[in-house]
Amino acid sequence: MKKIIIPLSCLALFAACGDDVVKVTEKAEVSSVKKYKDLKKCEGKVIGEMVYVSEKEQVFACTEDGWITLNGEDGEKGAAGASCSGKSLKDGSGIEVTCGDEVVGTILNGEKGESGKQGAQGKSCTASTFEDGSGILVKCDGKVVGTLKNGVDGSDGSDGTDGTSCTVKANADIKGFDIYCDGKKTGSIKNGVDGGDGTSCSVSENVELGGFDAFCNGKKVGYIKDGVAGGNGTSCSVSAVEGGAQITCGDDDPVIVADGVNGTGCTAEENAENPAFITITCGTTSANIAKAYCGKTAYDPAKDYCENVEEGRVVGVCGDLKFDLAKKFCDTRDNQVYTFMKIDGVGEVMTQNLNYYKSQMGNKTWCGGGSNNASATSTSGDCAEYGRLYTWNVAMDGASDGGLGGEVQGICPDGWHLMNYNEATRIGDNADFSATKQNAGSVVSGTYRTGADMVWLPAVYEAHASYSDVYVYKVGDAVSVYSGNRGYSVRCVKTKSK
Repeated sequence: MKKIIIPLSCLALFAACGDDVVKVTEKAEVSSVKKYKDLKKCEGKVIGEMVYVSEKEQVFACTEDGWITLNGEDGEKGAAGASCSGKSLKDGSGIEVTCGDEVVGTILNGEKGESGKQGAQGKSCTASTFEDGSGILVKCDGKVVGTLKNGVDGSDGSDGTDGTSCTVKANADIKGFDIYCDGKKTGSIKNGVDGGDGTSCSVSENVELGGFDAFCNGKKVGYIKDGVAGGNGTSCSVSAVEGGAQITCGDDDPVIVADGVNGTGCTAEENAENPAFITITCGTTSANIAKAYCGKTAYDPAKDYCENVEEGRVVGVCGDLKFDLAKKFCDTRDNQVYTFMKIDGVGEVMTQNLNYYKSQMGNKTWCGGGSNNASATSTSGDCAEYGRLYTWNVAMDGASDGGLGGEVQGICPDGWHLMNYNEATRIGDNADFSATKQNAGSVVSGTYRTGADMVWLPAVYEAHASYSDVYVYKVGDAVSVYSGNRGYSVRCVKTKSK
């Protein structure tokens, strides 16, 4: 079960979920105390009560596990406020405060307070040296309060070894210098190249746009639009009904939570069909509650972003990138975004070659494109344009053969699996899918073959019985033998929930 973040308004309603269900209507009121230590002992009839603690600025609920806080996570950082300044009044009576271009008020000087009482006189202390010179004796008000002993000299440290002698010689061929240490060349320093002049840019207000236009070298290169304030959150209410409580949030259908019977507990977990909801189950009763709303659209604020409240438009977030959830998905392992399409009988299929790398793959993966670029960690250039080529072992990522219709995750992201034979057959010559080929080519022992966008179907390969690093491709009576150093592209298919 995943950790679920539930808004404060929802958590308060289910403070008793987990063991015995406590009727919400019996504990609906929230009392308050000044300090946390003032809370009642959390037991007996106190269980289910909610109390606001002033010193903590938090609401606590009494549960079987003791007092727990019901505060949610911090909201997003608000926009910077206007810059303020203070100016003394001419008559010296106070300070005039200006924020932005407006005078927002004045602060008058307070009246002079009464003089404070003189504090008690401190004790007089003296320090005298011991006759043997070993330290100092400290007395306060005639009483000995301590001694300060002289420290002991530390032993001499060991002599350090002589450092390496280094010299620098000019090298006209590289337009720089060579570095020699102990007579051996250890490196070189090339002269830097002067950078070009930067582009001059400016910003001007655009009232019609409701923001600003950006100009560089006299040309408009873009604009910045003022943000839209977020809408109010969904309000929920609870009312008692026969056998339990009815919960209503916004325009959603009411949810009935039945009273617990003989200690029947409640569970909360992410909805398998739509991660924007959590499913709460109490006994035999289940209900779905949205984690958050963007307008009237439910979404998961831990993964996605509400871009427009009025339109209810939600976009995905992948590292620093935003993307269209209907056309792309994020591989959270390295924050790369991939496109996909839906194909009848198969579901969602990647329309880009996988470009994921981890150090355990070593030199068993190459950048596609036929340029003989075997850079292991590059996510730019050929890798970014064509994706990667993987050997069978790397594609399987230690998994066993899953059969013709098996779903082997292999190196695919969580929730996706390697395309199997049945799925490849259903895709067939789908023109829309064929148009997504990246001509990544194939590779055998470092030799590239361009012009083909072949894809491993690992679920129908198996290791050769007699040789290591050799694999047999089987479909019906057709048998082909491939070297373990052969590299092909990988396209993943989204795994349907069970």
